[in-house]
Amino acid sequence: MVQQLRFIRYLALTLIYIVTLILIGQYISGIVQYTYNSTTSERPGYYLLYPASIKVGGIYQICLDEYHQEFINIMIKIGLKPTGNCKKGNMALLKEVIAGPEDLIQITNLGIMVNNKLLPDSKGIESYKGIQLKRLSVGLSYKLAPNEYWLYGHGQSSYDSRYFGVVNDREIGKKAVWISF
Repeated sequence: MVQQLRFIRYLALTLIYIVTLILIGQYISGIVQYTYNSTTSERPGYYLLYPASIKVGGIYQICLDEYHQEFINIMIKIGLKPTGNCKKGNMALLKEVIAGPEDLIQITNLGIMVNNKLLPDSKGIESYKGIQLKRLSVGLSYKLAPNEYWLYGHGQSSYDSRYFGVVNDREIGKKAVWISF
């Protein structure tokens, strides 16, 4: 019995060692990255970033392109770090992909609806730290086209698609998985 427990422990430690070596190798080669999220839009802590196809419900690293420059400027004004690991040096956001191609988005007085289901705490706010935020107009209804996605950070003060609208798949980077505080 004691020998069996030792063997199981040995196998578990060996597996942890192998997985750690694989992750370190992928990190060194740039396939896997790590990032820290200090905001409340998604769970604060360290996230493992790795290439994966875009799926609704997943959390991804987002790099807004120049089409969203007005919103990048607002992020800088409200104190979000202006530099990061996006190709053009912009700060990467961590957001959940809440809707994808063919989903219906509606902006209502109560908040955001995806396929006629209201998202919790999705109304958004008009200003943050004294800075006026530009929300999308109530009454807007939009069916997402191929390669278009809607992002959602949890909580009313999250800076997401409620403000900057639809993002294209080229703005969505690696999948993010929370690993620790």
